[in-house]
Amino acid sequence: MERVKKVRVVSIIGIAMLIVAVFVVYALFTSKEEDTAKIYVGNLEVILQEDWPKDVPETGIERNNKKVWGESVADKKAYVRMRFIPVVNYQFVGTEDGVEISEWRTAPIPQEDIRVTIADNENWVKQGDYYYYKKILQPRETTDKLDVSWEVLELPSTLTKFENLRVDVRVLLEYSQTSNEVWKDIFQIDDLPAGVER
Repeated sequence: MERVKKVRVVSIIGIAMLIVAVFVVYALFTSKEEDTAKIYVGNLEVILQEDWPKDVPETGIERNNKKVWGESVADKKAYVRMRFIPVVNYQFVGTEDGVEISEWRTAPIPQEDIRVTIADNENWVKQGDYYYYKKILQPRETTDKLDVSWEVLELPSTLTKFENLRVDVRVLLEYSQTSNEVWKDIFQIDDLPAGVER
């Protein structure tokens, strides 16, 4: 009888130790330290703004001009650069594969037959095909405006049959954050042009 009591006591102690072990293991794996860290990363965006003269016709190849600039609409500083690509379009009206078509198409005109002029601006510097803004663009600010003008020097005779022609200079605006030299990857350059703020 005494042996049965011992077995019961040992069993009860064993079960109690097992229950304590389960609670300890559960507590170790479910306990977590509550900590809150607020991190503000911010964002970066610069948009292109264009200002055309009011009297520019929709069609025509006469000399044209416009002002362009970048506007920061975000919270981080940025490097900004622009590239200018002249494009002549003609309005094709006709039938292709039995379907009536009326659409603007890009004319195959060599870039050297269109003169693009960028007015001098002390806050922009040219390197390669790009104009770099010399200042670091601050959040919610704008770059200085660039005056862009263009003129078609020679029009291929194949385009003279089209009544409606139009010319524009498309502006490619690129921007990058100023920290960690990310601009090297974004702009695909090893160094910023001389005169650009660092």
